[in-house]
Formats: sequence, structure tokens, C-alpha cells
Amino acid sequence: MAYETADLHLWLGIILAGSWLNLVFYTTEIILCVYYLPRWTLNPVYKYGSYALLTNDTVGTFAVCTNAFFSAVNGLTRSPWAVRVLLMSTALSAFMEQSFLIHRYYRVAVGKVMSIFIMLVATAHIAFAVIAVKMGETASKALFGNKIEASTIAAILCSFVDVLIALSICWSLSGIEPMWRSTQQLIRTLCLNALASGAVVAAVTLLSSATTIAKGTNSIIFSLFYASNGRIYSLTILINIIIRNAQRDNENTVHVSEFTVDSVSPNPPTTQMFSISIERTRQDTGADDSSDEPPASLSKSTLSIPGPESDSRPPRTSELSLSAISLATVSLLRSP
Repeated sequence: MAYETADLHLWLGIILAGSWLNLVFYTTEIILCVYYLPRWTLNPVYKYGSYALLTNDTVGTFAVCTNAFFSAVNGLTRSPWAVRVLLMSTALSAFMEQSFLIHRYYRVAVGKVMSIFIMLVATAHIAFAVIAVKMGETASKALFGNKIEASTIAAILCSFVDVLIALSICWSLSGIEPMWRSTQQLIRTLCLNALASGAVVAAVTLLSSATTIAKGTNSIIFSLFYASNGRIYSLTILINIIIRNAQRDNENTVHVSEFTVDSVSPNPPTTQMFSISIERTRQDTGADDSSDEPPASLSKSTLSIPGPESDSRPPRTSELSLSAISLATVSLLRSP
């Protein structure tokens, strides 16, 4: 498709800018994979899935650069096969990212019906992407006439799934009533992360979907976003895994609560300070178990209430088993 009436320099600049932006995201993805993957003890599904994402993005980046080359050399004539490869690569990245977040949502909310519904919409998105790539405009006209193309439907479904996942996760987390202030802050952070990740990919998908709707110069301007859309999906998965592993590194913490009590003494009562510590420990199993819940060992704390200095008797010591409290803390502070 040759663009004869548009400003050649403007369109070339936009196409090159899109390819450069894609290379920036792709380079960031490589750096994160090289730095973090050797340091993680991940479930094989996550580990090989990360490598699959990187391979898929390599193919997508090659298609972006090829399209930019043909546009610059052949007078803004796009390579048909490069466009189709980019469309399929972006759809695969979106499907993997959506499947990952749907699984996370199911682990948090145990919402089987909602998870199945979102997964069906995500599957419909990848199906329309395959139709657009495999059969092209002929199948779109046969199915929908000249009103809408299969690639446009795929983009709309993709945006809908991204927004629905983010809102579903936030809705589920907002229904949790935390006992600890740190847990409340953690839930708030997770809600913000879910909204941020879902909003970013949904916004980019909506902007890039305008490529198939807009006419003239606007079509090329919005194609700037579509060039790097797949890399944004992959970075969303990697950042979620990074945050998850960072939370696991901080799980070996000691929570101390201090109380003021009156010591039991025949002398005038004196005020004593003591503390109850609830310690969570985690044994490294060498792999990320599929249940998304790290193993934890319950601790037993000792509650000491010493008598006053004037009392000649040895200080009293009472043992308080905090297994139930520790278990509640484990369930509340576990990684979502």
C-alpha cells in the first residue's frame, strides 16, 4: 500500500520512531531477562514461558524493523508478510499476558465463572487475530461485509479483556478486610499495580486499534503505538514476576506488637512492658510451586512478665502458643 498524498518526511519519521520505541522496549526486556531469570527459582511453566515471550518478541521486533526498512526503501510501501507477522506476534503476547493475569485473578478471588468468561473473551480475541492474519481482508468482508474488519474486532476484544482483568482483580482485593496495617498497604499497592498494568496495555491497545479504523495520516500516527504493543505486554508479565519475587524476599519478617500491663505483685502495682513476636519463616523449596503460596512454618512465642525488682521471687514466665495467630498472618500476608 503506497501513500502518495501524505507528507513523506512526516510518515517516515513516525515509522522510524515506532521502530526505535519498539527497540527500546525490546532491549529493556532482554536486560530484565538476562539479569533476573538466572536469579529466580521459578516454576518451569513461568521460566519457559518467559523464554517463549522473549522469542516471540524477537520475531515481532524483526517484523517491525523489516516493515520500517521496506517503507524507507520502497517509498512507504509496507511489507504484507511483515505486517501479518507483527499482528500475530502481538496477539500471542497479549494472549500470554492475559492468561497469566487471569490465573493470578483466579488464585486471589477463586472466581471460577468470571475467570472462564474472561478466558473465553481472550480466546475469541486470538481467534479473530488468526482470521485476520490467515485469511486477510477476504474473510473479513465475507463475515462482516465492509463495515468492520477482523483485526478491528480483535483489538476491541483485547482492550476489553485488559480492562476487565484489572477491574476484577481490584474488586476482589477491595473485599478483603485486613487485620494489619501492612496488609492494608499491600492490598492498596496491588490494586494500584493491577489498575496501572491493565490501564497501560488497554490504552496502548485502544490507540493502536485505531490503525485499522482511522484514515489518512492518523492511521500512520496510531501505528506508532502498535509497533511496540507486544513488548508492553511482555514487560507487564516480567514486572509482575519481579514484584512477586520481591515480596517473597521480604516474607521472612518479624512482626512485634507491644502492650502495657500491670505486673502481679503484692507490692504496689508497677507498669511493665513486654512484647509478643510473630515470626514467619519460609523454607526455599528450589521452585515456585503452582499454588502461588509459599510454605511457611508456624512459630511459637514466649510471653514473659517479670515481677517488680523488690520482689524476691524469680520472675514469672508464661508461654503463649501463637499458632492460630501465625496461621492467620500467613494467610493474610501471603503473596496474592
